[in-house]
Amino acid sequence: MSEFTEFDFRTPEQKIAANKAKIQELENRKAALLAKRDQMKVAANRARLGDASFVHTMFANEADKENVRRKELQDIQEDVYLREYELKKIDEKLSQELPQDELERLQDEKDYKLGALKRVLARNPEVESHYYDRGQGSDKGGKNVASFKQEWAMIKPSLTNDQKAAFLGKLKDYRAKYKNVEGLNDLINEVENTPTKEEKDDARRNANKAIDKALENVEYTSLQKNGSYTKSVKIGKEFYDVVVNSDGTATCNGVKREW
Repeated sequence: MSEFTEFDFRTPEQKIAANKAKIQELENRKAALLAKRDQMKVAANRARLGDASFVHTMFANEADKENVRRKELQDIQEDVYLREYELKKIDEKLSQELPQDELERLQDEKDYKLGALKRVLARNPEVESHYYDRGQGSDKGGKNVASFKQEWAMIKPSLTNDQKAAFLGKLKDYRAKYKNVEGLNDLINEVENTPTKEEKDDARRNANKAIDKALENVEYTSLQKNGSYTKSVKIGKEFYDVVVNSDGTATCNGVKREW
């Protein structure tokens, strides 16, 4: 492990408290920005009415104007960061498996906030923006997980190695893009633990080999006395429990011999 690795030893409650404090700080900055905008509007109105003394106080010279604009841009930048933070939180919710009406409500909220952000950026081209719109929520989250489950239900009965590999690749790519969408990890685990047609055939062949091995030296006396007996047989590195019956049938791990 690198000596420069940083660890966060805060408890979940401490992390939540820190996040709430940061959000409150951003809200306070936003409120200060709105108050300052009101003040600037008053200044502009009084300037239009010819209040020279007020104009002189607010803008003594061009340098003062530049300073005011610079400070205003700083405040606007903070406001943009807050708006982008709110949009990212909405995107996180849209990536979850939620009821359709909730997804639609969140999408409406996102559209409204995104439109407001774009208007701020259009009026202030000097301000930086780092928000990337991933598109409509209906293309993500619950709807896609539901469609994955429908696809899985269709291919599961006759699942092949190629189908399993391709479907798992699709699911994991989706998880890498949208993180831990609700229900996705459970589906991935189910697919990984479902044997394919080829795996079932291999298991059946190995079971038949184990049965044949167990039948090589059948203890007929034990069969006649007890009706059946169990023998452990090693095939490769695997051990199989074979049940041999007096009627000539045998099973291995629940698989009956195919003659």
